[in-house]
Amino acid sequence: MITVSLPLPPRNLLEQRYAEHQDSYDKLLHELHRRIRTALSANDLRATIKYRVKSFNSYYQKLIRIARESRATDGERISRTSVTVTDVIGIRIVCPFLEDVAAAERVLREGFEIYDLDRKGGKFTVTEFGYESTHCLLRVPQDLCESFHLGAALDCEVQLRTILQDAWAEVEHELIYKSDFSPFDDSIRRKLAALNANL
Repeated sequence: MITVSLPLPPRNLLEQRYAEHQDSYDKLLHELHRRIRTALSANDLRATIKYRVKSFNSYYQKLIRIARESRATDGERISRTSVTVTDVIGIRIVCPFLEDVAAAERVLREGFEIYDLDRKGGKFTVTEFGYESTHCLLRVPQDLCESFHLGAALDCEVQLRTILQDAWAEVEHELIYKSDFSPFDDSIRRKLAALNANL
């Protein structure tokens, strides 16, 4: 978790601060990944684990988006003195089946401090389809923060998905975020829903 005061400092200053910690984020995340992989293996869970440190450009764009959103909602000004990005470091755990995702979640809860959990797509009915994933915020163990000189509180966003959920999320991301059409086009939304249903 990185908290930045509003108004946002100049981009070059933010980039300099970010670069100062980049190597520590990489090393810490590598060790956190190792601990999670060990915990899953000890519970006979086969999973593919991907991990990344958010690039500065991605981090900066998110800061700008959150800062804009904090300015006004429905014409009302929101009084906020800072913005927080909680997914600077991220891990994705991809399991074969839904029951494996549930088991992986239990392992994380038993071995780490999980303080927020969001089941994205969990409200779909049996006739609705879309992005599905379990996202949780994991408090990085204090000994790791101290080992890599990163302060008292750091979070890691952990995404738990099945192989098919992960494949669909990648396809949807490519189709919606990296193309010229609007995701609000009803015909395209229907086609995406049909593809997801088939998958």
